Amino acid sequence: MDASTLIEYRLKIRGISKSFNDTKILDSLDLVAAPGEAIAIIGRSGSGKSTLLRCLTLLDQPDEGDVYLDDQLYVSGQKIYYQPWEVRRNIALVFQDFNLFPNMTVLENIAFGLRKTKGFNKNEAYDRAEYSAKTLGIENIISQYPYSLSGGQAQRCALARAMVLEPKVFLLDEITSALDPETVLNVVEAIRGLRSADSSGKMVIIVVTHLMHFAENFADRICFLHNGKIHEELPSREFFRNCEKPETIKFISAFLNPF
Repeated sequence: MDASTLIEYRLKIRGISKSFNDTKILDSLDLVAAPGEAIAIIGRSGSGKSTLLRCLTLLDQPDEGDVYLDDQLYVSGQKIYYQPWEVRRNIALVFQDFNLFPNMTVLENIAFGLRKTKGFNKNEAYDRAEYSAKTLGIENIISQYPYSLSGGQAQRCALARAMVLEPKVFLLDEITSALDPETVLNVVEAIRGLRSADSSGKMVIIVVTHLMHFAENFADRICFLHNGKIHEELPSREFFRNCEKPETIKFISAFLNPF
């Protein structure tokens, strides 16, 4: 799907730039996501993938550029129009290191956001949390604490905690990178389940990943990030056959033929 042809959008990023210590990480980056679209972002380490997701959730503040959610401008360079918690209620970010609260059970972790940001009472929050846990296949461990979980279970808990808030945009930052191959398959299935569980059909999923086959099979569109910009983007089924830019070809060749 060509971003330039999208008329209706859920998320629109225009000219986002971000530097750290005089090093430009994002450089006037543009990206548009239609309702219900899944986008995979690939690129070398240091190309700005994680920084982009952090800027979208205001964990990092852009130096320049605008971001819109459903036609509402919520950040413009140094100016923020909504409180960060309001943004994160609609734009969920799941990291590769889980970030679970160690003193809470799985159920309490999943329910936390409902009680903290949406004002649900305990019973209603727990009911929804249990449903979210069941959707991701972890209903049998909801009384356990994070220290006792496997990597795959912890990652599913993190996904369930984000999913229960019914975000408009779901951001996934290399969440399979620290997992063994068998667990990766389980988490990939859980990510597919997120899309199936979206009753509105409008939730955007943006996944930063190094799993090329997953990107091709899951996403509608693949974007290659290079030097802080979307360097090349194509529908996922065309990307690996039809990409044209030398930097893109070199990158995917290194992944598909590492030795």
